[in-house]
Amino acid sequence: MEFTKPYMTLGISILIKKPAPSQPDYFAFLQPLHDIVWVSVLITYLSISFVLFMINRTSPYEWKRLSDRNLVAKSDAGNLDYLNSLWWCFGSFMQQGVDYSPKSTAARVVGGAWWLFTLFLVTSYTANMAAFLTITRLDTPIRGMEDLVTQSKVVYGTVVNSQPLSFFSTSSNFLYNRMFTYMDTTPGAICKNTNLCVEKVRDENYAFLWDSTVNDYFVQKHPCDLMTVGNTFDIKGYGIGLPRGATYRDDFTIALLELREQGFLEELQKKWWTDRGDCPKTELIGTSDIPTQLGFAQFSGMFCVVGAGAGLGLLTSLIENLVFIRHNQVKKKRKKKAQKRDCYPYNGVRYGARLADMGSVEPYDDMVSTV
Repeated sequence: MEFTKPYMTLGISILIKKPAPSQPDYFAFLQPLHDIVWVSVLITYLSISFVLFMINRTSPYEWKRLSDRNLVAKSDAGNLDYLNSLWWCFGSFMQQGVDYSPKSTAARVVGGAWWLFTLFLVTSYTANMAAFLTITRLDTPIRGMEDLVTQSKVVYGTVVNSQPLSFFSTSSNFLYNRMFTYMDTTPGAICKNTNLCVEKVRDENYAFLWDSTVNDYFVQKHPCDLMTVGNTFDIKGYGIGLPRGATYRDDFTIALLELREQGFLEELQKKWWTDRGDCPKTELIGTSDIPTQLGFAQFSGMFCVVGAGAGLGLLTSLIENLVFIRHNQVKKKRKKKAQKRDCYPYNGVRYGARLADMGSVEPYDDMVSTV
């Protein structure tokens, strides 16, 4: 006897009882981001506000210094004090605006870096929050074969004299041999038939190792309290058995491959395993579908960007002060030169013209003619 090419694959999967969904958390809105990320955001928020406050106090082109020189209204001097800087950063974070904005180049560099940081943070939070809201979270200690082997609370096993049990007993893999030793020495780990194992899963703290197709069938049946976890192992395939040397074996194989390429076999499996199941699709979500929190590693680049922006803003503020000081020095020198010219208003030409206007030459000529 020989077989065609496989028309469906299967393996050994882990069937466990579906845990109760976790209770609603009042602080569920914080779940998309890790705790260290929230703390880092708070520290960054306070730091950027302080940097804006310092620039407002030191930059000659910011509200405070402009007000001191009567270039803006006195009431605008506190536009970027620390409390207003906190309010400006919070408004930017919430995608809102305020009545004032930084005026100096240094503060705008810092503000631009903060805007870029908040844009990336808010979009990442929104995307991950949507996943947390739409996927039911199932808290189970078993998420795969490794978790099953390293724990002692859940008993696991299979059916006596079955192919899965033979696979574990003859495998050269150390992990599979360890699992066989556990099942062989633990009372109640080996069942007499499949239905008894499934009942143990429902009634006891038990995990059933069996063919993935059969386990998927039980998952779809009422009362919808079962689920499979982890990856399928010991992959095999279902084929059509034919007499050895049958000339039409290749014809069957080609027909099966064509049906697979057309998606017919996949639709057929979906029809009998999913569409005709007793359980709603929302009940079939496994632990592998649970979204993970975004940690500090995902945001480290953006923290570097906002830190670099703050440093560049402080450097720009220093340059602005140096330019302002130099500008004032040049202005004072020009003012001193102008004051010196004002002390001597009459040059040679103007002095001669003044004498001519006074008639000082004409009396001298009259004296000569008289003599």
